[in-house]
Amino acid sequence: MNKPSTNSIQAHRIALLLLAIVLSLVSPVYSLDLHQTLPSATSSQFNSQNQTFLQREDANRLDDMWGTGWVVSNCLGATSGTKVMAAFACTAYTRSGFYVNQVAASIDFGASPGPACADADTAWVIGTMDTTATPGGNFVRVTGTRYAVDCTTVTQPAVPADAVPLMEVAISGAALTTVTDLRKLRTPVGLIPIETYGSFAAAIAEHNDAGDPPVTLVVGSRMHVTASSTITANITLMIVPPGALDLDAGVTLTFAVGSTFVAPPIRVFYGTGIVAWGGNAIAHAFPEWCGALGDDATDNQAAIQRCAVTYTGVRRLRFLGGTYRITTSAVAPAAGQIWEGQGEGGYTIIRQMTANINALTLTNSGVSLRDFEARGGSGTGNGITIDATAGTVANVYVDNVRVRSSGQDGFSILGGSGGYKISFRNVEATGNGRDGFRCAAGSDNVRIEDSAFSSNTLNGINLIGCQNVFVGHTTLESNTGDGLEITGTGTAMTGVRVHTEANAQGFDLQGAGVMSCFGCRAQSNTSHGFNVGMQATLSDAIGDGNVGNQIRLSVNNATLINPTGTITDVSANATSVCLGGSCIEAHLGSNASVRFGASATTALQTAVANTQAVGAGATTIYGTMSSFGSLFLITGFDTAASNSFFEMVLAGNSATAPATIHSFTLAGAPATRTYTRSSDDLQLAMGASTYDITVWVFNMPDPR
Repeated sequence: MNKPSTNSIQAHRIALLLLAIVLSLVSPVYSLDLHQTLPSATSSQFNSQNQTFLQREDANRLDDMWGTGWVVSNCLGATSGTKVMAAFACTAYTRSGFYVNQVAASIDFGASPGPACADADTAWVIGTMDTTATPGGNFVRVTGTRYAVDCTTVTQPAVPADAVPLMEVAISGAALTTVTDLRKLRTPVGLIPIETYGSFAAAIAEHNDAGDPPVTLVVGSRMHVTASSTITANITLMIVPPGALDLDAGVTLTFAVGSTFVAPPIRVFYGTGIVAWGGNAIAHAFPEWCGALGDDATDNQAAIQRCAVTYTGVRRLRFLGGTYRITTSAVAPAAGQIWEGQGEGGYTIIRQMTANINALTLTNSGVSLRDFEARGGSGTGNGITIDATAGTVANVYVDNVRVRSSGQDGFSILGGSGGYKISFRNVEATGNGRDGFRCAAGSDNVRIEDSAFSSNTLNGINLIGCQNVFVGHTTLESNTGDGLEITGTGTAMTGVRVHTEANAQGFDLQGAGVMSCFGCRAQSNTSHGFNVGMQATLSDAIGDGNVGNQIRLSVNNATLINPTGTITDVSANATSVCLGGSCIEAHLGSNASVRFGASATTALQTAVANTQAVGAGATTIYGTMSSFGSLFLITGFDTAASNSFFEMVLAGNSATAPATIHSFTLAGAPATRTYTRSSDDLQLAMGASTYDITVWVFNMPDPR
């Protein structure tokens, strides 16, 4: 077979190439809407048509979209002592959408040929699309530049379509005295990588002039901030991984009111410089921004304090779920801050790892804590301490916070100079080494609601001279000490529906203070339910199933209203008031009384008198009978004859001798008993021996 020659193969290839060209020329052309005529590939004018198309089509589209010119950067000159304005550059787009890129050039307003402005003229300056064409109107081109000046028109003239307004210049005494900015600055579309500006400072400087349009600058890599800068209200600074800012020593990054900062909860700040947050730049800060991690391993003390306190202006610090370990010292919110965790959904725990140190210490006013758990260090470490020893701490709110397994107290208020208006709501303290809640002298206006204090080594709540305390709808359970203990001087407390169970004593109320409790209950405690040793009012109190006394009164001025449970008064010469309920069950101790009603003379009392050899004279066994009648139940026995017993019921008053209502005697009791009145006293004389006498007295009130 004959092989084709080299020439024939070459000719065949050329034929195929020509065919491809022809086919490309007859390929379908889409019908597109254009401003300029689409260049024809077969026209001899293709090159010139293509140039015109490329120059104008995009500009026409920008004109459609924006309808006005705008400045990208610069384009504004400065005043001068002569008619020559120092050189300045300009990057802009004209009203018709054409690009203006003028390198730095000066303007001589007095030049002729040129603007030729007089000493008292007002000059209007524009930027144009080219350097040669007549600008239009009364504008005169500054030779060799894209600047043009109108010194003829008094009021602002119309700007030609292929130009953009820049400034108004006032000329006086052969000087440029005033420059008024007429630029319309661009409104950027989308996000601008900050790295395109070369440096952080250059990017901020480009956009922080007065009147600059809103812009979002994106940090996508770790950048050094070497000089203090202000993020103005028009700037949104966004950080995306792996972006971060390294703040050099002495640098302050200030966010002005109205600026915005956006970043995920990861580390975005390094270095020793600081951030000053202004206004609403952030809704909240994350401690993660400064390097904190809730991994139960990282030491977060420095990172938390840096983001919360060293960086100024943080209103709200938000923690993620997890355990944030701290060492060296407690963390402390700044004044007015809100710290919030994740609550039950993914609990946030602040855990102190060093002995004898608190987890949190509050020394500033206006602080709120929400939705997390605190664990103080072992030994004397508290979970949360409000420390007012150095100055007043006021308006503190703790909500949905629990404290567990701290070495000492769960919550502690150190009064000192005064802790005022401190509120705890829905808090819990469990398994702490001393008290669940402890409030020291000097604190005032403390409120605890809807809370629980259980299984603490000492007391659930311990108030030591703490004033104006309200405890409502709170449970105190299984504490080794008492559920609620009051000691010290000056404590004033009001309780509503406080429930104590399985503690040593439910309520141990002692000290020089005042306490009121409404609907409070002491149940199944291993000692007394209520042990009242201070001025107290118990309304609808319930003592139920306690191993000791249900309600034990050992003080004057205790008031019981509709109580439930046996009432025991063991204090000598104590006087209490009891209205309704289980008052009839009152068991009175020596020389004590329980009043039934508001009148001081309406009381059930006990008195004990031991007589020996009284036959020779009368012995006073009760003093101060009522003027309106007293009823006596008298019992006794001969100490030498244990089987002897006598009882007698008498009635009398302070003006008449007593009359016998009932009398009973067992063998061995004295046969002769003589009762007489001496002034207001009741006296008894009987056979010589030693007798133990018990007197129960019910003094009648004034019936009028």
